[in-house]
Amino acid sequence: MSGSDNRIRGAHITGDLDMSGSNAGLSFSTIDGDVTVSGSDSVLLQNTFCDLVDIGGSGTYALGNLGLAPLTHTCP
Repeated sequence: MSGSDNRIRGAHITGDLDMSGSNAGLSFSTIDGDVTVSGSDSVLLQNTFCDLVDIGGSGTYALGNLGLAPLTHTCP
């Protein structure tokens, strides 16, 4: 997800997701692969992460996500 001001809501992503754009939003989604957030000012809200998550962007908010510490989750 490159560029700025992009949003994904309610999706089931079966591969990896790279959020390199700024001010991106990911909400109410399930991601089976790795997630990399390198853009700034992103929002991650109530997602289910099934693999590794790397948040490197500054100003990123992550609320209520399963599979992201401290909320663990095992995907089928």
